[in-house]
Formats: sequence, structure tokens, C-alpha cells
Amino acid sequence: MSQLVLNFISKKNILVLIVTAIICILLAPILVSNLYSDDLMNYQLLKSIPDFNFEKMLQCSSDQIAVTLQGGRYSPIAFYLLNFMFWLPNSIAQYKALIYCSNLFALFSFIFFLKKSGMNHLAGFAILFYALLIQFQIAYHDPFTSLHAMYPLAMALTFFAIGLFLDFIKQGSIIKLLISFVLTCTTLLITEIGVVTFLIIYCLAIFNFKKIKPKSWIVIPYLIMPIIYFGWLKTVRDNLNGMYPGVQSSFDFNGMLNVLQCQLFGMLPMTNFYHVRAIIYAVQSSFCCDKCAVIGRLTFLISTICETSKNCFPKI
Repeated sequence: MSQLVLNFISKKNILVLIVTAIICILLAPILVSNLYSDDLMNYQLLKSIPDFNFEKMLQCSSDQIAVTLQGGRYSPIAFYLLNFMFWLPNSIAQYKALIYCSNLFALFSFIFFLKKSGMNHLAGFAILFYALLIQFQIAYHDPFTSLHAMYPLAMALTFFAIGLFLDFIKQGSIIKLLISFVLTCTTLLITEIGVVTFLIIYCLAIFNFKKIKPKSWIVIPYLIMPIIYFGWLKTVRDNLNGMYPGVQSSFDFNGMLNVLQCQLFGMLPMTNFYHVRAIIYAVQSSFCCDKCAVIGRLTFLISTICETSKNCFPKI
């Protein structure tokens, strides 16, 4: 056992250990943060239920899933997670400790992905880049600090699903393919954003097509599942009198560009300090109203990603 520890604490892993320790410190403010927005409401509501035991927790989850479906959404695992995360801990401190651990779990899944994708030699720098993207506000319902850890969990499942899919390409293990598929579907049942996991799997299959060509049938379930999910949701929404506006379909191209631009901008380090109006924020704001500039930047970004992917995207 001691030899395994010594082997891991080697020169090539020392940067990984240092940056991981830094991330643990960066995430530490989560432990002293409070409850905000939906967390505050859900905590007070569920803790006020007399004898809130495991059976009642499951019943509350089922009721919430049914109510939400009437609004045109279906994310059942998110509600089981929500109620579980408020049923298990006995205090806010314990709840925040669970949130903290879920973020570390997401980090571990990223390291797992790096290993499976053959990028061990870049792991230290990749995790350092990961650390640069960590930013959250203590007095806000940020995915890092609240929302019953649904986003860190979805992220972790995405990285595990991708890593296992890469393992299947290398080893041909049907068990790992099955687990990867289940995890991919689970991300979609946590949040609609989980459809991105399917898109990543498609990209992996395309970039490794020569390797999987004899068994290209494996991609069929990944193609069918999102069609079934969103097709069924559409039939549900078409029969609803009133629907939550946030799930209404829209193909407003300008709106999509603005949303994508804001999301990409939000990934940049220190952009959460928007009250300061840093130079980078001022530059970004000056381009918001210029659609040609937005399209140009997105075209450049997509071209860069495609060109980089030729050399950097995991190929087995």
C-alpha cells in the first residue's frame, strides 16, 4: 500500500497533487456559505414535514416530479437528489459539506477522464486550467454552492460516461459501454443540459470511427434516446394548457448567439466580479450589440476547436 502511494506521489503527479490541494482550498468557502434561493425554500419546506423519513422523501420526490411534468419538464433524478440532499443532513453545515464533497467528486471524475483519454502527461496543466475556471459568489445560488449539487453530479457523470466510452473503444468491454450509456442517460434525467453528453459521445465516435466501424451499432442507442426523450416531452407539452416559459422551444438565432456568448464569457476567470466592470467585461459588452462581431467570434472559436481537435481530441 505504501509503495502505491509513493508511486503516485512521483514527479509527474506532483503538480496534480498540488493543484488538487489548491482546488480544495478554493472550494472551502462553500463550507461557510448559507442557504439561498431555492435551497432556502426547499430546506424550510422539507424540514417542516413531521417525521420526514425515507419513505416520505421518496413520496415528496414523486409528487414534485408529477407537478413539474405538468409544467412541461421531466428531470426525475434531479428531484430525488433534491429531497435526498435535504433528508440526509441534520444541519446546514452538513448539507454544505455534501455540496463541497460533490464538487471534489466532479474534480475526481475529470481526473478519471484525463486518464482514460490518454492525457496523463497533461493532467497537471489540465487541472490547473480547471482551477482557473472555478468561480462562484457566496451570497448567490451558484451551481458550485447550492442547487442540491445537481450540476457537479451531472458534470461528474458526464466525465465518467465519456471515460468509460473511451475504455470501450480501447478494450471492447460491453459492460463499460452499458455503464457509460446508463450514466449518459442519467445526465439527461438530471437536467436537459445532459444532452451535451450525448453530443460529446457522438464526437468521440466520429473521431474514432475507424476503430469502432465493425461495431458502429453501438452509437444507435445514443442516437435514439434523446429522440425518444424530447419527442415524448413535445407530446406532453403539446397537450398542456399552461407551461413554464423556461421550457418553451425557441429557434431565435440571435438569442442563441447571445446566450452562448454570455456562457462562454462566464467561463473566463474573474468574470463573476461584474460589479467591478473589469476591462474584459467592458470589451465584451461593447461587442454584445454587434451581431456580425458575435458571428465572427463564434466562427473563429468553432474553427479553432475543430482544428485543435484534430490533434488533441481523444483518439484510441
